Amino acid sequence: MIYQKKLQIIDIDDTIVFTSAKWILEAMKHPGIFKRTKNLCIPFESVMNMKLYMAEVYCRTTYELTSFLEIRDIAKDLFYKAYTENGQFYDGMDMTSFGNSLISGGVGQKIIFLTHVLDGIVNQSKAKWIKKNFGSLDYEYIELPINMSKGEYIQENYPDFDTFVDDSPSCVIDVIERFKDKPKFVAYPEYGYNAAIIEEYIKNLKDAKITVRSFQQK
Repeated sequence: MIYQKKLQIIDIDDTIVFTSAKWILEAMKHPGIFKRTKNLCIPFESVMNMKLYMAEVYCRTTYELTSFLEIRDIAKDLFYKAYTENGQFYDGMDMTSFGNSLISGGVGQKIIFLTHVLDGIVNQSKAKWIKKNFGSLDYEYIELPINMSKGEYIQENYPDFDTFVDDSPSCVIDVIERFKDKPKFVAYPEYGYNAAIIEEYIKNLKDAKITVRSFQQK
């Protein structure tokens, strides 16, 4: 598949929208489900002033891998249900600085928004958010099951892409590994949960043609 336009494949959650901040906001509404850990590294009241990421049962700051909040196992399913069945979850969510730059920088290019999803009406909210903010651009919105490899999907469907941007270290490394001998460009927003892992991988990457860069979100 060959595109005349530059083809960018872009992740959504915590790449162009601060999903984690909303996770924290929802957590604060359920004091019976959430509890503070003993090694709380920042004041809980300051959480909403930071750019955060939720993964499984841990929330992490952008600078440290120290967990400060955890879901009690007995309520994990209830919390995820509150997310997947929320058709307004993405309404009014803040865009990242990279997302804002994409609105102007994406003009004249083809964009694939490639996102992992859980089953539920929340995905309608995500798709609506994308259309509202990027409807003026030439884009496709593609959902993948949470256990499907983005790298494999890209290799099978969009091998001629130019740029890939994602915050997930596993997704970034997977794409690099599959396309390291190609002149591709891979970028990731630098957070506490991904930077060290990706940097360690890149150290051992020899004679690769692919370019990998990190950037700071604002």
